[in-house]
Amino acid sequence: MKSYFIAIILNFGILQSYSQNTDTTCVIISSSNLSEDMRFSLTKDDELLLLVYQVTDTNKTLDKPLFLNRFNFNDSIKTKTFYWPHINLQDKKLVFYLIEIDSDKTSLAIDPIVRTYHFQLNKCFSQRDYTCIEKYLGDEDLLATNYFNLPSIINIKGIHKLDKYQYSIIFK
Repeated sequence: MKSYFIAIILNFGILQSYSQNTDTTCVIISSSNLSEDMRFSLTKDDELLLLVYQVTDTNKTLDKPLFLNRFNFNDSIKTKTFYWPHINLQDKKLVFYLIEIDSDKTSLAIDPIVRTYHFQLNKCFSQRDYTCIEKYLGDEDLLATNYFNLPSIINIKGIHKLDKYQYSIIFK
C-alpha cells in the first residue's frame, strides 16, 4: 500500500514537470503489479492494448481512436512512454480502454468492437459483469475503462480471474 502512494506522488511530480505542448499528448503507463502474476503463463508478460477515443455522444459509435498502442510489460519492463499528435483536446471528453490481450486477435480487430459497443462495455465493466464483457471481447480482459479530460492521472487497481493488477496512466 505504501508503494502505491509513493507511485501516486511520483506520478503527480512527473505530470507537473512536463511542459504543456499543444502538438502532442504524452502517455506514461506504469505497472507495480502485473496481471499475469498468478496465471499459469510461460512468459509472465502482460500484453496490453491501450485505446483512447474522443466522446461526442455516448450512445453513438466512437470515431477512430486518437491513440492505439499494443505493448508488453514484464518483470524488467514496467513503464512505457508514448506520444500522440493531436488537435487541441483540452476540455474534450475522452475515454480510454486498457485491455489485456489473451488471444491472437489483432489491435485492428479489437478496435471496431470497442468503438461499436463502448456503451455496453462501460456498463458491463462498471457492474463487474465479466460474462457480459466476454460476450463482446471474447478472451481479452478489460482491465480498465474511464472517461477523463486532459491532463489526468488515472490509478487502476483490480483483480480479474485471481490475478491482481495495478497500473498508473498519466495523460499529459
